[in-house]
Parts: sequence; C-alpha cells; structure tokens
Amino acid sequence: MGFVQSVVKRIRAKILLSEPGRVHISAARQQELIIGRKGFWAELRAEGNLAAGQGTLVIFCVFRNTGNQDVHTMTCEKILSGISICSGRRRGDRMKIEEKYMEAARRLHQSSPVVDAHLDLAGELYFRVINGEKNPLRTHYLNHLREAGFNLIVSSVYLRDDQLPEGGLRAALDQISVLQEAVDQNEEFFLVRSAGDLNRVLSEDRIGILLYMEGLDCIGTDLRLLRILRELGVRGASLTWSRRNALANGCCKAGQRQQIPGGLSPEGKAAVEELERLSMFLDVSHLNDDGFADVCRIAKKPFIATHSNSQSVFFNYRNLSDGQMKELGSRGGMMGLNGCDLIVGCMEGEDPLEMLCRHVEHEASLIGIDKVGLGLDFCDSYTETEPKYPNGNTIEYHDCLGNHSQVPKLTAALLQRGMEEEAVKKVIGGNWIRYFREVLTFPMAE
Repeated sequence: MGFVQSVVKRIRAKILLSEPGRVHISAARQQELIIGRKGFWAELRAEGNLAAGQGTLVIFCVFRNTGNQDVHTMTCEKILSGISICSGRRRGDRMKIEEKYMEAARRLHQSSPVVDAHLDLAGELYFRVINGEKNPLRTHYLNHLREAGFNLIVSSVYLRDDQLPEGGLRAALDQISVLQEAVDQNEEFFLVRSAGDLNRVLSEDRIGILLYMEGLDCIGTDLRLLRILRELGVRGASLTWSRRNALANGCCKAGQRQQIPGGLSPEGKAAVEELERLSMFLDVSHLNDDGFADVCRIAKKPFIATHSNSQSVFFNYRNLSDGQMKELGSRGGMMGLNGCDLIVGCMEGEDPLEMLCRHVEHEASLIGIDKVGLGLDFCDSYTETEPKYPNGNTIEYHDCLGNHSQVPKLTAALLQRGMEEEAVKKVIGGNWIRYFREVLTFPMAE
C-alpha cells in the first residue's frame, strides 16, 4: 500500500485543547489530532500569549505507515488568531527540588569541573558581532557560566544551509576568527588546544573553550584542509549535520520523524581515518544509522556523541538506540546529554527535569556512569541572533533549562532522585575532563 501521502495546508481555525495531548480543529472539515498515537505523531508549537487567547499555533503533523518507516510531513503553516485554551499541560519545571539538594548542587558546581560538550558559541558570537555588539561573550555568557561553575565549553562551528556550499569555508573561518578574538578580549576565557591548556584552565579557574566542526561541509572532499583546521585550533569534528554532504548522510532534523538511509562515502571513510591520524575526536551526533555502522567498522579510537540522548527514553532519530550506545561505550566513547526539548521529549507537557534525569539514568545503567556527560546544545540565544530566512521563519524556543546558570537544577534533581555525589560529579564534568585530557594528549601521526 505504501505510506500515507501528506500535503501542506493552511488552516484558519479555532483551537480547543480539550484535554492534555488532544487537539480539536474546528475548520471546514473537523478533524482530531491525537499526539503520540501509533502511526501518527503531532507536535504543537505556540507563539504569542496563548493563555490570554492571543497569538498563533503551528501544528506539525507527521503520518507514519504502520508497515514501514517512511514518513512525510504535513505542516499547517499558521493557525491565525482565535485561540482559546481550556486545559492541557504546560512545559515548565514541576519537580520540587528540596533546598538541601540545591545547596549540594551549587557546592558541586563550584568545587568540581563542569563541562558542556556542545554549544553553537562561535556562530552566535559571529552573528552578534556583525550585528554591532562589542563584547557578546562577556555580556551574554560570562555571568551565566560563572554562576554555574563551568570550566570548559566545547564550541561547535556550525554552518547554516544558506552558507553552503560556496561560502562554507569562509563562514567557518569567520566563526573561528571571531571566537579567537573574543577569547583574546576576555581574560576569563582561554582557547584550549592541548591537555596542558586544559590543566591550566582548571588550575587558574578560567573558562576553557575547545573548538570543533559540527559537520565538515566546508572542506568538501579536500581532506588536506583538516590539518589546516587543526592548526587553527580545531580539535574534533562530526562528518555532517542533519543533512547530506560529500562525506556522509545526516539523520533527520530533531523535529522530524524520518529514517534517512545511506552510509559514508569513500571520502567520508577516509575522513574518519584522517581525523584519527590528526588526533582529532570524531562526533557521531547527527549521523544517520548507516553512517554510524560504517564508523564502527572503520574507527580504531574512541568516538563520541556530544549532544545525543537515548531513543529508549524518547524516540527520535537524533537520539541513539541502546545498541548504538553500547557500541559507543564499549569503545571508550561518551555521550553528552542534550537539553533541547525536541530531543529530550518534553514538548507535550512532560517535566523537563524529570525527562533529563531519565535520559542520564538510562544511559548510565546501559553504558556506565563513566561514559555520560553534558552536551546541552542550548540554541535559543543563537536562534534569537541568527539571520532569518527569506520565508520569515519565526523564533522557536526549545531549551529545557533556559541557560547555563540553570544547570545546577539538573544536578540537584539527579541528587534528589538518589544518584551519589561522586557519580553526579562525573556527569557534570569529570568524565569529559578525563576524555579530553586523553584526546588532547595523543600525538599527531606522521
């Protein structure tokens, strides 16, 4: 029979949330959308003051044939005006954290290493600088990072679709240049290139920034450019973001439900070997399943997933299956907990803290507490800053915790749920410090 065909429609309608997880559309043809039903998935994204009956609601509907994994998307582009909300859960922190656990969390964050293994910092700083801001690293990040005791941020160099292909290399170099200038401008920060630099950051109570490429679109198939990027301070890379390039196929984007087939190209396989030769770490977040399997066949060193969660806790192709996590863990790799609601699974009213804890706990039980860290992927600040596409895309907010200053809430939640302090210290930073010390110590092969 094939899969259900889907089309894009515009619907002007009144929305009534009659009960949590159910949406009734009153339009020319009434229909009911049931979130999470087998063979059918829908996501609601709201803007405006819906509680006051104002604003718009965007419904993204994905239909899945029960006989195969193909999916298409129907987007109700905008639901215009006339919105009322009767009931339904709202996202927000509902886990009540006892003060003794918050005190313990604040103490751990000031006395133990704290690491975020994924932040689109370089790109955000670039956009803020070209928009005229003078010192965005200090004004937007320093206080939040200090409040939560962060010692190391792994900054991606992420390229938008409209920067590719021709402008990719220039855009990447622009981001690297702006980030290095920002670090030079602020003595509290330090660009980490070696294990010695990392030790210096920890001993001097500074905030280290480690650069890596989120996708190698900018090099095409010219693997010689990897060495140039390394000379500029880049210490790792993923082969691709959630799109196809000359090296690999990405998985679908976080808000989609679609399996994308296709393994690494011959150049992609060679890139894995070259990254290892240069002692640059390999990140498999955003890589599709076939590509992941190819990496497992080729890689001889540990590889990591800097910002992916567990499919068993919340099914999303951006997350890893139990089998993939076991494979990664058995090779000495690590996972970074992603804080985007589309990947955590708290779009339908689930408690963000509870869902984040469930991911950490499942991953730790499956691959060991020594293999789990943070890779929060906070994007709201970046999204507010980046140029808008010509179609007038609206800002959507997806960060579960708001900003880095709120991360101790997660630490407190883990403690309150029974995780030992020593284990929590590993999750919030100790594991990543161990991993990056090892990676940054490896010499570059001749």
